Amino acid sequence: MGSGKTRAVIELLRSWQPKRVLVCYPKSVIPVQLKRVTMWGLDSRVLLLNQGSSAKTIKQLIQALADTTPLIGVVNYESVWRLSLIEGSQWDVLVYDEVHRLKRHSGNTSRWAARMNAKNPTAKKPQLSGTLLARSILGACRAIESSECQAFNLSWMFYRCQISYSHAQMTGMILRWLNADGFSEKFNTTTFQVNTTDAISLPEKIHETINVELSAKEDATVGRSDASRSSCAPRNWSGAIRKGRPWTIPGNENCRPTTTQGSQTMMRGCSEKYFLEGCYD
Repeated sequence: MGSGKTRAVIELLRSWQPKRVLVCYPKSVIPVQLKRVTMWGLDSRVLLLNQGSSAKTIKQLIQALADTTPLIGVVNYESVWRLSLIEGSQWDVLVYDEVHRLKRHSGNTSRWAARMNAKNPTAKKPQLSGTLLARSILGACRAIESSECQAFNLSWMFYRCQISYSHAQMTGMILRWLNADGFSEKFNTTTFQVNTTDAISLPEKIHETINVELSAKEDATVGRSDASRSSCAPRNWSGAIRKGRPWTIPGNENCRPTTTQGSQTMMRGCSEKYFLEGCYD
């Protein structure tokens, strides 16, 4: 996050000047991305295709496609595969944000993306992700190649056998990874990677003490608070660790020393609760 992925795509679209763009987002981030598109002044109509019923969405899309001015259609991964009209239309650019959502080789969204790319062979297909390897390197193959970026050029099963060694009886259990160097080489040839620290320049941390002037009322309030804290002088405590229900340790009323909360935190990993029991001098 924060490395400028969305801004880079907006500048590419400004350079390409496509007529029809389909942008795929997770449903939760659509409002944020729409705000960014508006903020950076991309001169295109923006149509949200994630609101209302499927029939209403298809009607809106038919009306939008009848207009020949540049159009950006915004869809969400959760429901886009249900809209057949989107697959039947031609698009100049297909943008996949958070492309790791396509990592499941048998998922509906992943299969939808493969169909979309087959029906739009000449479309440009930028892909964005801040966590491309969300769980393991197994997810990279389908996430990348669903968008026809032939980094590995392997079937799912062949790819899995090439980079991992599975349990003989439980094929879903990965015992170890294989060919890590070969994976890195292919992965790096088809992805452009940037760190947030490379894209954002922040000033160095500065610790500074600032003197402020208080009013008479504020000064009196602060003075009473300091006096109450200073009256609670450190005292010696002696006792032992006891198992069972905690007791409140007697002490100054202002300080109210009790080890119930502290001992629970300290002994949280034990199967039974232990508490400190003792008294102050």
